[in-house]
Amino acid sequence: MQKIAVYQPKVSRKAYGFKIISTIIFYISLLLLTFSDFLNAQFELEKRTVVRLGETSGMTVSFVILVTSALLIDRDFRRLLLGKTGIFYVAVVIFYTLMGWRIFGNDIPWIRMDLLTFLWPIGGLALFRIIVQSYRPKVQLMALIAVPTLYIYYAISLQAERMNVLSTAGLTARIIDNSAYHYSGLLLPLTGIALGVLCRQGWLLRILILGLVAIHLYSLGFIGATRSIVLCILTVLVFSSFGLSYTISEGVLTSKSSLRKPKQFTYLLLIVSIFILSITVFVEFQQMFISFFQNSLIFDRFFDSQNYNSQRNSELRIEEAIDGIKYFQDILEIVFGKGLGSTFPSILGYEINAFHIGVLTFLLKGGIIMFSCVVFTLYIKLPLLFIKSVVKPHRLDYLKRTALLTVLPGVFGWAVLLLLSGGYSPFNFLGVGFAFGTYSHIRKHGLGIFFE
Repeated sequence: MQKIAVYQPKVSRKAYGFKIISTIIFYISLLLLTFSDFLNAQFELEKRTVVRLGETSGMTVSFVILVTSALLIDRDFRRLLLGKTGIFYVAVVIFYTLMGWRIFGNDIPWIRMDLLTFLWPIGGLALFRIIVQSYRPKVQLMALIAVPTLYIYYAISLQAERMNVLSTAGLTARIIDNSAYHYSGLLLPLTGIALGVLCRQGWLLRILILGLVAIHLYSLGFIGATRSIVLCILTVLVFSSFGLSYTISEGVLTSKSSLRKPKQFTYLLLIVSIFILSITVFVEFQQMFISFFQNSLIFDRFFDSQNYNSQRNSELRIEEAIDGIKYFQDILEIVFGKGLGSTFPSILGYEINAFHIGVLTFLLKGGIIMFSCVVFTLYIKLPLLFIKSVVKPHRLDYLKRTALLTVLPGVFGWAVLLLLSGGYSPFNFLGVGFAFGTYSHIRKHGLGIFFE
């Protein structure tokens, strides 16, 4: 029997009241974050409200509610925000805001959009702390994943229906809804965390979370035929499997493989047996499925070297990156960037504030300094820590190792997205802030809160 150390704030009438209030705040914030998109999804893309995602009033109000509430009712949020890390981050954001405004004279609407994007990690941290204080945190975590996932399917399905290609979506017609991709970026860190904790709590939660991942993958990977989404989700699943392969005791991951346990080994044998049976008994169905997949657009985009659209999209992103880098005029801009609100003329004929190869956006905003910090952290430091957690588990504190193996798979999904397509939006940064809050909590308390 696994022993789980359940983290609970001091139980009192006041604390219980905070739990109820926090739960209400969470659902109000979630409604504000998603309501306008659910409403706009019912209309044609060109008929939707012409408001940039980062400037929507719903997101702004939600941010204010979350941060204000967390400041008032959560001590750990105040400690993190007013600690060295929080003060340093806010100072950096203020510095690059002033640089973009006073030195480079960037337009105020673009500055406001970038500022909200860079502030949303604080909102994501506040959102996690509100969930910690809420009643049954794992229910709120599931809701936070379920609502964006259902929106993605809802928006993509409505768009396919409007185009009268519902039956051939993903086969002959690629369905795209830009708002769905923002939610996809949010889901990557959340999915990694949920896989690490909810998949340990019975078959019902496993089926629910894996079902939501399947809907996400089907909606944007198959119907949307988006290669980057497929690769990002697979990245999260693969790295999450490392953490799930270890047993849990007293709220932390041990160095013992769960596959050695008779019960887990029985489950594995059952799954393998079903898989082999499906191959031998349902050969015709399997061949039909393979044929169906091979005729899909996502298969062509991955494996057809003659696919013009795929090649052209890749070429355009490279050309955009080259043109954007050429836009730097002197060494000062290269080193420090052009601050928040900086834009450049896209090869598509209009101003944009972020590269499709998203990691280069940090070069545009913060120069070599910010770009180097992001690249070193995401692609060198964190992978090395993850490898150390797996290869040399006894070299790390158990709580820290548990936090790394639980949170990093989702962060790696975002890191892959930054290299391939996008990753720079308020929703993406919300997910990053949520991941940081989760890491900080597990690093101190373990996984217990998700087992309440």
